[in-house]
Amino acid sequence: MIKRVFVLCILLCTLFAGLAQEFSIDYITPSTLKGSNGEKIGKGDQLRMNTVFWVPLSMKRKENGGIRKWDMTFNAKYARMDYEGIAGTVYPDEIINSGAMLTHVRSLGKKWNMVASLGVSLNAIPDHIRWQNITLSGGLIFMYSVSKELHIGIGTAVTTQYDTPLILPLPYIAWNKDGKYRIELNMRGVPEIKISTDINERMSLAFKPFMMQRETAVMEQKGKDLVYSMNSMGSTFTFQYKISKRATWVADAGYIWRRTIKINERSWKGFWDSITDDDSRSKFKNSFIISTGIRFSLK
Repeated sequence: MIKRVFVLCILLCTLFAGLAQEFSIDYITPSTLKGSNGEKIGKGDQLRMNTVFWVPLSMKRKENGGIRKWDMTFNAKYARMDYEGIAGTVYPDEIINSGAMLTHVRSLGKKWNMVASLGVSLNAIPDHIRWQNITLSGGLIFMYSVSKELHIGIGTAVTTQYDTPLILPLPYIAWNKDGKYRIELNMRGVPEIKISTDINERMSLAFKPFMMQRETAVMEQKGKDLVYSMNSMGSTFTFQYKISKRATWVADAGYIWRRTIKINERSWKGFWDSITDDDSRSKFKNSFIISTGIRFSLK
C-alpha cells in the first residue's frame, strides 16, 4: 500500500515541478486474452497514468550558431490491469515504470550534432520492488541535418534490463513538414508518425497511424529473474484545445490492433527471444483506447 501511495505522489508532484510537463490517463477496453497455444486464458482491460516533465539545466550558443546544452527528463507510469480467468494468476496486475534521463546536446559543425544520454529507471511490480528492478541505460547518437526539415543519425544504446549489459544500434530520423497539414516522423528507437492540422487558433486535430506503448517489469518466479513485457500498438485520433498560453487539453480515441504479453529469461537469450519468438506470446483481441490529459509549462 505504501508503495502505491508513493507512485501516486510521483504522478501528482510532477504537476507542480519542472518547466514543461505532460500528464495523461489512458484506458484500453476489455478484450479476450489467448495463451501461446491459442486457447482463451482470460479477459482484461488496462488503465494507465503517465507523466513526463523536462527541466533545462544549461544552454550556450556558439558564435557559429552551434549549441551546447544539458537537460533532465523525468517520467513515471503506473499501469493497472483487471483480468478475468486464469490470466490473473499468471500475470501481474500492476506495473511501475519510472525514470530519469540526463541529456547533453553538442554541435560538432554546421550540420552535425552529438546527443549523449545517461539514465536510470525502475521497472517493477509495486509490491515486489528489489535492486534487480533498477535499470541503467545510456546512448550516443551522431545526427546530420539534411535540411531544416529532415535530420538523420545513427548511434548506440546500452541497457542493463536483461542483467548483462546489451549494446544495441540506435537509428534516428526526425522529419517535420509544415503547411496546412503538418507531418511529423520521429524514430528514436520507437517510430512515431503524426499528421495534424489547426482548426483555429485554439483547436487542432491529429492522426497517428502508428503508436506504441510498452510496460516492463523485472519479476522473480521460482528463484529466477524474468522480464515481463506488455506491448500495445494502435492508431489514434487526437483533439487538442489550448486553454491558455501555458496549458493545452488533449483527448485521444483510437483502436488497438495488437496487444501482447511475454515473459522471458533475464539474459542475452531472453532478450533475443523477446524480439524473434512471436509464437510464445499471449495475445489480446483488438480493443479500443481513450485518453485524456494536459500539457503545460510553468515558465
